[in-house]
Parts: sequence; C-alpha cells; structure tokens
Amino acid sequence: MTDPSRLTPPLAAFERLRAWILAGSLPPGQRLQVRDVARGMGLSTMPVREALIRLEEAGLVTQEPRKGAVVARLSVEDLHDYYDLRQIIEPPSLQQGVERMTPERLTRLHSTMTALREAVDDGDLITTLDLDEQLLLLIHGAVANRQLTRVIKSTWARVRPYKLLFTTTAQTDAGTYIANEDTRFVELAETRDGAGAHELMTQSLANAKLRLADLLRSHDGGTPSQRAKGDSLVDVIARLAAADGADVAG
Repeated sequence: MTDPSRLTPPLAAFERLRAWILAGSLPPGQRLQVRDVARGMGLSTMPVREALIRLEEAGLVTQEPRKGAVVARLSVEDLHDYYDLRQIIEPPSLQQGVERMTPERLTRLHSTMTALREAVDDGDLITTLDLDEQLLLLIHGAVANRQLTRVIKSTWARVRPYKLLFTTTAQTDAGTYIANEDTRFVELAETRDGAGAHELMTQSLANAKLRLADLLRSHDGGTPSQRAKGDSLVDVIARLAAADGADVAG
C-alpha cells in the first residue's frame, strides 16, 4: 500500500480502504457509512465520500438501496464474468511473457518464489496472494504493454475477494496449492515454454472458476463475518488504522 502520508486525504482514504477490502478485513456486504468511516479514520466526511466513489469505480464497493455504500458482494455471475475475461487476456499474455523472459527477470522470479514459499511456511495467506500476483506480474510484464498490465491488475483487484474465500474456506492447503502452481510457472519460464504456460494458465483459470463457484454456492455468496457485540464500524476502522501505524489525515 502507498504511504498515506504522501497522499492527499481522499487518495489516502482510498488506498487504506482498498487495502482493507483486498485483505478481507472489510468483508463482502460490509456497510461503509460515510460518517463512521470518517470518524474511524480521523477525517472529515468529504475525503471519505471521494474515496468511496473511487472504490465504486474500481468495482470494490457498490451502492445498495437503504444501505448506501457496501463492500461488493460476491456472486457466481460476476465470478464467471471475471474469469471469462481472465481466460481471454492472461494465457496469451503469459505465453508471450515466458517466451520473452530475460535472465534479469528470471532472477527476480526466483527471488519472489523464495519469498512466496516462506510466506506459505509461515501460514501468511495474504502475503502469499500478494506474492503470487507479483510473480505472475513479472511474467506478464515481459510483454512490455502498460495498458495490458493495467487491465490485468484491475481485474485481479476485483477477483481478490473470491481468492480470499478460497484461501479461508477451502479444505485443501491453499498456500501449498498456490506455491506448487507458481513453481511450475517458474519452471516454464526457465525453459521459455510459452505454449506450456498458456496451457497451464488456461487450465488453472478453468479449475479456479469451478472451485470458487462451488464455494460461493455453499457460502451463500459471501457474507460479512460477525463482529463482537458492541464492535461498531467506527471501532473496526479505528483499529485497522491503528494497526497500520499511520495517520490517514496526515
């Protein structure tokens, strides 16, 4: 997350809320009342309103009747749309990236893979997901198309809550699953096997789509976790802000 002290209050609030949503700290369906969020962050309501508009544009927040802003709920329909889009974009991009792999970029892949395995060993699933995206982005980045990278990162942000559902509820060891798959991507990059990378990503996305759809159906679309009695949104936001150790208001 960008250092909030270097940003304007609206951008700082956006970055902070976005990070909390992507980490699952603010779960799908969580109401985000402007005044409560502002109080928890120590801000006026205006920058929070601007931040929520940006989050809505990013697909992470929606407006619901009689509720206002809420963290976007998960649905099988949206899941299918996101993963169908990923199927169009990511396999051919990974193929080109693997075929254009450079020694310097491959060294960075190995370093990222080492860090990812350490995160898995530590049971740190959020860091594991971050490093998984970082590793794949290193491969996509070899294509050297900034607009492609922007679209991929935007789609990943919208998919992250679905990935969190998998990592927190799946019966299998999600971290090990991710590490094993990423190890295979690194091996394909080492041999510049673009066709193999295309095939692996195509199958990976198809499997993930089916697996996540089943999880969504069994978890009623993803609902907010229960907060302790008396634990208001103001308390939650203030606690998250304190844990980050930075003052949003600057």
